Amino acid sequence: MMLEEDDVMEMQVKVQAPDGSMIDCVPIEIFTMEEGGQEYIALIPSEDFDSEDVDGTLYFYRYAESEDGEPVLTNLEDYAEYERCAEVFREILMEEDEEEEAEEE
Repeated sequence: MMLEEDDVMEMQVKVQAPDGSMIDCVPIEIFTMEEGGQEYIALIPSEDFDSEDVDGTLYFYRYAESEDGEPVLTNLEDYAEYERCAEVFREILMEEDEEEEAEEE
């Protein structure tokens, strides 16, 4: 589910970068892997959200909601899980691009 801009701005998230610094991020997509049904969230640094000059930094986390409906993010287990997330995310973006192109015709 591609998140609408109003939803994105309500869900600011801080994540820890590999160097230990904290980065403000916004979610751009919550998606489910067909295999296993696990939900994931794709985050982009806030400073890149409206920028045309994006370096391609994306963060993927496992996504769930607490009983209160609050988001719960969990680190991925390994690089293979990251690669699976990245591949599914690319497929989602390609499908959305194709849908947009079809609507323009």
